[in-house]
Amino acid sequence: SSYGFKNYINVPTRVCGDSQSCLDHVLIRNSKPFKFECQVLNTDITDHFGLDVLMEYSKESSLIKEKFCKILNSKKLNLQLKRADWTPVYQCHEVNMSLS
Repeated sequence: SSYGFKNYINVPTRVCGDSQSCLDHVLIRNSKPFKFECQVLNTDITDHFGLDVLMEYSKESSLIKEKFCKILNSKKLNLQLKRADWTPVYQCHEVNMSLS
């Protein structure tokens, strides 16, 4: 791949009728000292599926010179998503308006 990046998502991330497209990507150039696992989540929140990235850190690898990731509390995120009122999004038929 270009500039040494590896694409970890190779399945459709948007399905609309008969159309299937891989529009969302996870591109990683140097996975050391991490081991990556990625998956597509069929969430039905937007017209794109969600992406889940699992990073496993190897303590035996060299030191990280800069911070480049943010670890999310998935339980807190799921709780906040469940509490949100999604009615305006579901009732909106214009994708750009539903995300504003």
